[in-house]
Amino acid sequence: MPIDAIKKKLTGKQLSYNEIFAIMDEIANQRLGPVLTAYFAAAGFREGFSDEELYHLTRAMVCNGTLFCILKESLLINIQQAGAGTRRR
Repeated sequence: MPIDAIKKKLTGKQLSYNEIFAIMDEIANQRLGPVLTAYFAAAGFREGFSDEELYHLTRAMVCNGTLFCILKESLLINIQQAGAGTRRR
């Protein structure tokens, strides 16, 4: 389903919450892969996301924990760059 949803978005059609959730679930669980993730991002640049799609995207990221994972990795990278790489949280 996520691949079909990405194809659908690439053709300029709007995605439903279930389609966006499926994509975000695959990304959060590292099952989608970098190429398909890039295609999804590119689809957003090509046609843009509607306000409703952005709402669904944000909701799906929160439900999947994707946003938390991104913030957590960013925090660890910033700690390591500051020279405190030996400290763990």
